[in-house]
Amino acid sequence: MKNPMIHKVAGEVQLERSIAVIGAGIVGVAVALALTSDGHKVTIIDHSEVGAGTSYGNAGGIVTGAVTPIATPGVIRSMPS
Repeated sequence: MKNPMIHKVAGEVQLERSIAVIGAGIVGVAVALALTSDGHKVTIIDHSEVGAGTSYGNAGGIVTGAVTPIATPGVIRSMPS
C-alpha cells in the first residue's frame, strides 16, 4: 500500500510536510510555490491580500539598483501634467 505522505525526490524518499509561510509578498509566494513543487502542503499566512504589502509598493520588482519605492509622493509630484 502506498503512503501518500511519502514521495521520492531525486531518488531519495522524503516525507511530505505541512508548512506555513509567513508573508504573501513576492518572496513568500515564491517560497510557497517552490515548496508545493517539492510535494509539500503549504499554507500562506498574511494579514492582508497577496502582494498587498511591500511587494505592492514596488510592483513586485526585485531591483538591486534602487531602494526607494517607485510610487513615492515625490515621484508622483514630479510627473508632467
